[in-house]
Amino acid sequence: MKLGISDSAHVKNNTHGSVVGDLLQCLGNEFGLIDITAIRGAEAIRAADKAGTTIDVIVHSQGTMTANRALDLVDNSDVRTKVRYQGFG
Repeated sequence: MKLGISDSAHVKNNTHGSVVGDLLQCLGNEFGLIDITAIRGAEAIRAADKAGTTIDVIVHSQGTMTANRALDLVDNSDVRTKVRYQGFG
């Protein structure tokens, strides 16, 4: 997707069936478990790094924890230093 002059990637964290599913995901994230959304987020960050620019990660609510787990999966500190992280809610 093109927005302005930069490429962007979208990683969606769907509702997991009910409040119970989302609550279980939150608890798992609190205990450091990695879910598929975090894996996809890490893949998106690595792909953005190949473009050679600053990487903006903008997340909301439950996505803040999922994005933190994704950053944990990016084991290259040079890539992590390019990330500008903004979490809301």
